[in-house]
Amino acid sequence: MVAVPLILGRLETDDYEGATAHDACIDALRTKLTDLENAEFMREYYEPGKRHSGNALRVRFSEGTRTRRVEVRYSAGHRKRRSEALTLLMEKLFAGVRPTLDSHAGARLVELVSDQDRFERASLYEFIRLVVRTERPSDSSRRGRRNLEHGASKDASRGPPSA
Repeated sequence: MVAVPLILGRLETDDYEGATAHDACIDALRTKLTDLENAEFMREYYEPGKRHSGNALRVRFSEGTRTRRVEVRYSAGHRKRRSEALTLLMEKLFAGVRPTLDSHAGARLVELVSDQDRFERASLYEFIRLVVRTERPSDSSRRGRRNLEHGASKDASRGPPSA
């Protein structure tokens, strides 16, 4: 979790697998890394009022120089950094769905998730319809979709089929 960002300037899910996970440069850097437990960070991780996973980094070079210590007490996902995290999460969402959405669907998705009240009122079906590309449904599947939008179908009230 340290070597990849130092070399590539990022840490993404895919970096744990494939070519990045087996990169000889990353493995070589890992052998030179030393990590130390910070007792204060560990204590604050378990404190109910804080619950954060603080981290700090300082790089010491072989010729004796070093960088300044950089400390991050609250990760982007922590409630104290919620506004920062929202921007990052939106970027991540759009990067993930952009390859499959046309510009019209992308614009509708931006409208929906940018309005907290509207997003919370949206049905799961409405959200999925925006992020999943589908072919035009047949008449029978459209009827089924209407049933999902307007409550359970009559068949659902009968219970499970008998064996």
